[in-house]
Amino acid sequence: MVLRAGSIIMLVFSGSLLVSGGARAADGDPDFSWPNFGAFTFDGNATAVNAASRLDTIAIDPNGALLLGGTMVDAGYWWLGELHTDGNFVSGFGSGGSGRVTSCQLGGTCAANAGLSSALPAGGGYLVVASDAAQLTTAAAQALGPGVTVPIAINNNGGKVVPDAAVVQPDGKIVVVGKGYYSGSDYSGGKSLLGVTRFTATLGVDHSFNAITDAQNVTFDGGAIVAAGAGDTAEVATSVALLPDGHILLFGVGVGGLYVVRLSGDGSVDATFGTNGVVSTPWTGHLLQSAHGLVDRAGRIVIAVQDTQQDGLLFTLVSATGNTLINVFQPATSFECDSLGANAVVSDSAGRFLVGGDCTWSANHQQYYIVLRVRGDTFSLDPTFGGAEVGWVLGRFDGAAALTSAHDLRLDGSGRPVIGGASGSAAYFFRSGIARLNYNLVYTNDFESVPRGCLPPNCN
Repeated sequence: MVLRAGSIIMLVFSGSLLVSGGARAADGDPDFSWPNFGAFTFDGNATAVNAASRLDTIAIDPNGALLLGGTMVDAGYWWLGELHTDGNFVSGFGSGGSGRVTSCQLGGTCAANAGLSSALPAGGGYLVVASDAAQLTTAAAQALGPGVTVPIAINNNGGKVVPDAAVVQPDGKIVVVGKGYYSGSDYSGGKSLLGVTRFTATLGVDHSFNAITDAQNVTFDGGAIVAAGAGDTAEVATSVALLPDGHILLFGVGVGGLYVVRLSGDGSVDATFGTNGVVSTPWTGHLLQSAHGLVDRAGRIVIAVQDTQQDGLLFTLVSATGNTLINVFQPATSFECDSLGANAVVSDSAGRFLVGGDCTWSANHQQYYIVLRVRGDTFSLDPTFGGAEVGWVLGRFDGAAALTSAHDLRLDGSGRPVIGGASGSAAYFFRSGIARLNYNLVYTNDFESVPRGCLPPNCN
């Protein structure tokens, strides 16, 4: 199903790659080789039919399988799942052959567990970072130990980190970022800065990470607090990326705007980046909600930012040394949306950027997932993506549901975009949803050492 503003157009396929008239499916069209013609919904808790759930995060296992993590919305506990590359659940994951498992089934108290922030492969298991606990599960979805209590204590001054996102280092250590509180009084008073902590591969606190005593005579153990903006007391790190040389990038937002911070591998701020380790980009007229960043193969730092008004998408391009190169604002009306939110950004091997998020039309109470492709050389929409549209596509996980919300976007092991979230309406509970999109795989190998950001004939 291909969705366009103001109408719904159904294309009948005679094969997985052919549309009516024999034309090849365009990049961004549903991948008909997946179940239900490329998009479907499911219960996060396989034993609770139609209990409200959403898919929050997707990770790609080394074997190509999709690791899924989400929240049981009304009940307040998390679930995990695993999909084969063909879109079917892995029967050996969890219990009962469903390919899913909940925190309750892993021995947790349902009411005590809360929303999932990240689910990533970590060593031999899967990392779960929730707002009340962090733990590992095995590939068979059995709990490995009680995990770490959240918020995570990181100094002797009552300082804490409340997780929001995580990434696994090549050595198996796990970097976790979120809201950081320098002291116990800051935590009780709600004064948050950028926070980061690191676990070992077995989910113990990494005591070597930022093991310092600062100028205030506060001793840190396994974490760091970064005051990115002068006087900003509402900062949060919402994504994290690793550099090949071991540096760590924190992407965050606050009252002062967008922040990018570079840390050395030991957790100290790298003062050679930007201004004393920080790149600060004020966005006048926008109250920012989250920042989603990555580093492409050319070493450039790309951030897609969501504002609370959701009246458009904010893009920033930063050089490897911390110089801001491009700031672009794309109004929601450019995509025929009343409001537009970005929840994920990825880069393909050609140097183009895919952004996933939500597009809402308030007049008819409709919401869709949106995926748009941006050229890496000009930061303009890529006209070769979207088929019926120019540079973007809208879609639903369930064609009968009026509301679709997108929470994560990844390129799977084959190079195809996979987007996950939830679908629902006022008439019934939300269900978790996932879709895979068609993509031209001719150019998905590393055919250029430094991608140009577009493909011929659109660039030389």
